Amino acid sequence: MSRFRDLRLGIKLNLVIVVAVALMAIAIFILLNGATEALIDEVGQQRINQEISVIERHLAQASQELDAASTLLANTPAFIEALEANEADLVQRLILTSLSSFNFDSFDVINVEGASLLAARSETINEQEETLLQQTLFGIQRISVVAEESENTTVLKIVAVRPVRDATGTIIGGLLLAHEVNADFLTTLNLERRGVELSLIYNNQVVAESNVPVDNEGGALPNRATIPIQLTFVQQALEAVTVVNPETVYLAAGVPITEAYLPLQGTTDTSPQAVIAIRVENSAIAAFQQSLVGGLGLVLGVLAVAVVVAVIVQVNFTVIRRIDQLRKAAVDLGHGNYDQQVNIQGQDEIGQLADTFNVMGERIKQLVNDLGRQVTEAETAQAQAERSDQVKSAFLASMSHELRTPLNAVINFSRFVVDGDMGPVNEQQADMLNEVIGSARHLLNLINDVLDMSKIESGSLTLFVEDNINLDDLLKKAAVIGKGLLAQKPITLSLNTDVDLPRIRGDRQRIYQIMLNLISNACKFTEKGTIEIEARQSRDEIIIAVADTGPGIALADQALIFEAFKQTNTGLRQGGGTGLGVPISKNLAEAHGGRLWLESQPGKGATFYIALPVKSDKLVPAFA
Repeated sequence: MSRFRDLRLGIKLNLVIVVAVALMAIAIFILLNGATEALIDEVGQQRINQEISVIERHLAQASQELDAASTLLANTPAFIEALEANEADLVQRLILTSLSSFNFDSFDVINVEGASLLAARSETINEQEETLLQQTLFGIQRISVVAEESENTTVLKIVAVRPVRDATGTIIGGLLLAHEVNADFLTTLNLERRGVELSLIYNNQVVAESNVPVDNEGGALPNRATIPIQLTFVQQALEAVTVVNPETVYLAAGVPITEAYLPLQGTTDTSPQAVIAIRVENSAIAAFQQSLVGGLGLVLGVLAVAVVVAVIVQVNFTVIRRIDQLRKAAVDLGHGNYDQQVNIQGQDEIGQLADTFNVMGERIKQLVNDLGRQVTEAETAQAQAERSDQVKSAFLASMSHELRTPLNAVINFSRFVVDGDMGPVNEQQADMLNEVIGSARHLLNLINDVLDMSKIESGSLTLFVEDNINLDDLLKKAAVIGKGLLAQKPITLSLNTDVDLPRIRGDRQRIYQIMLNLISNACKFTEKGTIEIEARQSRDEIIIAVADTGPGIALADQALIFEAFKQTNTGLRQGGGTGLGVPISKNLAEAHGGRLWLESQPGKGATFYIALPVKSDKLVPAFA
């Protein structure tokens, strides 16, 4: 290092130029390599999206084929007559005959009494299929995905069930056709293409893979053990969402792989039972990358050497001396002497650089002054913001005391008068006082909602957390309130909960507030039909659903109802209020580590879902 310091400035400048050009060449090479990798990612993403479309289309075709086969059989006169006569052999022959035109692996038929006509084949029907088949006697037809698990194997099937009706429309039995989702099915689904692999994942385990031949020259994927399952994406896909891995996976040989996870579900199911992993090899674009980077790297190296030689030839002592003068001025500028000016004559590059340096010094001086002024303004704005927060907090405290306390007094004093504590009142006076009480309570609820929303927005919401909360009791209390709201409406409200719901951790009053908000909304917007409240356990969560037969919510308006003080046109016409009930409920659910969402279509009612963790680590009991 000391020898380098003692070298002449010209030599050191030449060395710096060499190093700078070399670093620039390396940087360009790295950028070029990054650009080609980005190209690989882009091409891979486009191709995986195409593969997703292909697989989804073929899955839909498989389900449609199964549905078409069941529809054709269920409407065949000979099949209907054979089923009415309980002629099992004829029923089986007709089904086997249709097998030549349609592709399915197993089948079963029950008569109107629920008994199987094909006892010899009953061992191929598992409990889930039997349940689906029995449902056809109630007019239910569907396409579903079922799993048949044994000690060592798991077999998944796409199942189509359909009721069989006679000429009068009376149900006389049920039909089940099933297509096993195995290696042959995946291979057919994949059209036996090389470079694309399909894997069926159930319970985070691969239970079947497409039978694509693997060799070194055909472009097929290598052993799938080298590509681990991305469990995070599998879990996302189990929420009925197709997930594409945004990152390209590279094998040991440097071959890029793009992957996606596609949920496997029936056409009428709401949640998938399995996931299909799609892996696409992009070896062609990888070879293009290697060729491009190698060729451009060689050209870049030659150009770098040429640039170094050309720059060194142009360096002379005049440049060195003037550069030294610029260096000294830069040191002064770095020490805060913003009035420093470089006096270099000439209009060549160094002279222009000196002029630019002088302009830069003036600009830096101006920027420093501006920055000082901006810092002062920012400090002033921060102080004002802090004062605003203090004013807001004072306002909330004042409103809590000055509004809620008098309103409670109005309600209580009015109730004393209505009850006759202050002397007798006539019926008209009692009605008017009851109106006052109702209006005061409504206003008190609005004030409470505004206060809750203000606490949520300011981050000052505090939960009183306790363990062993009985959701069943809270739902029953909320349901009783809901039935009171439906006294004048032709609506049936029902409550169905799992008998063994676990006790959960949370704020009892806030959880009750969530339930009461959603149930009262359902009662408010539903004019006739039913309101169904259900609660069930799903893994480590309790899922609560409130479904109504009201007007429904358009997709464009669904995001609107989760915003504070926003309402749909239907809400404004029928509900009134502040539009805070749903936003508050959503924030309270999220404060418990849960979530709230809805499913709705105009004219078909709405279903609000609440998911609450049984024991969230985010919540600490107030009394441990």
